[in-house]
Amino acid sequence: MTHSTQHNGTSFVASVIAIWRVTVSFLIINLALLGLPVFTSLAIVRYHLYDIDLITNCILVVGALTALLALVISEA
Repeated sequence: MTHSTQHNGTSFVASVIAIWRVTVSFLIINLALLGLPVFTSLAIVRYHLYDIDLITNCILVVGALTALLALVISEA
């Protein structure tokens, strides 16, 4: 085995490790940023902040009425 082959193999392994470390760090950052809206939403629902129950109920009723109206119009 020549010296240049060893060096190329070492640099290849080093570049793979460097790419893997960057990918893993991006994954960790993205998961951490994803946690912010998820846990904020859980806190809003759990502690009944912003009258979310009323808002959710209105959204569900309007959505159901819209779907019913669309069904009636499509059948006509």
